[in-house]
Amino acid sequence: ISTRRGPGSRFDHGAPSFTIRDPRFGRVVRAWRDLGIVARWDAEVVRCTSDGDVLDTRSLADDGEFVGVGGMNRIAKHLAEDLELSCGARVERIVRDEDGTWSLSVDGRDPSVGWDAVVVTIPTPQADQLLESSAVEAEEILRLDMQAGPTSPAWVAMVELAEPLQRTFGRLEASPEAAETSPWRSIVDQGSKPGRHEAPGTAFVLEASESWTRRHLEEDRDAVAEALRSIFAETIEHAFGESVEISTCATHRWRYARPADRGEARSTISPSESAGDA
Repeated sequence: ISTRRGPGSRFDHGAPSFTIRDPRFGRVVRAWRDLGIVARWDAEVVRCTSDGDVLDTRSLADDGEFVGVGGMNRIAKHLAEDLELSCGARVERIVRDEDGTWSLSVDGRDPSVGWDAVVVTIPTPQADQLLESSAVEAEEILRLDMQAGPTSPAWVAMVELAEPLQRTFGRLEASPEAAETSPWRSIVDQGSKPGRHEAPGTAFVLEASESWTRRHLEEDRDAVAEALRSIFAETIEHAFGESVEISTCATHRWRYARPADRGEARSTISPSESAGDA
């Protein structure tokens, strides 16, 4: 649920939204909604072929999708309000000390010592690498997510336009049939979300498809930005007949973006059961 600031916009360049699959989580979301932390994302989804031919439209509200108000990282900030956080450091090793507590070796910092427990929530490949380099006995590791499996990567582009689109939408998405051939997976209009200062049609996040990402995973960031820039412009022009002038385009590479082969999460209970009426 990462949010990054651009020259004039904020971009949810991680998870663009979330749905509810468990009524217990629904109660949490209802509390967040009452506090103004999250809100329903009421915007249009436009489904396209890989070339950008429009197939159909639907409402994100019908999908039961929620977003952080003002940015997806609003949720993390709310959860961290009463915590003491130390960010921007790489933990290189976990060690069990003689007194039974844990110490963390941190790159560029003094060791962090005296912890009763350590919870590791980074992607599974990174967690395995960390634990292999640590002095931790296998029986001391309690794995809470036994189903964690392989993940797929994703390049994303954060695009700002010089002039807003005339045809606005919440999300443009490639149809499942286009998954193998499309260079892009989704294009999300940041200004369509609640609590955003961006005008609709001015700031977008494009997520490349898994197949395209894998082919270009190790390429230079500038080269990827130029390619995704062209993909964005061509897709918008094909879908809506509008030429765009892109003022900025930045990229981010998520090496562990999604659980592989699980598909996209959708709510399995009705929105009224989960978080109440908006």
